[in-house]
Amino acid sequence: MITDIEHAPLWRWTHGGWSVAFRPLPKRVEARGVRPGDRSIGVYGQSEASIVDDAPAIRAALAK
Repeated sequence: MITDIEHAPLWRWTHGGWSVAFRPLPKRVEARGVRPGDRSIGVYGQSEASIVDDAPAIRAALAK
């Protein structure tokens, strides 16, 4: 099992000015298959993500 993320394989995806790098992180053995549909790959984000709700501003602009 890879415990050092810097040595895990790296995949990059770029589209429309966005760029994302992915590395697989195996879940602990005891955490796998706990729930139906569980996957054995974990996710770890090194930065914050947020949801932007532009719909009200767009609706207001269209209403004008």
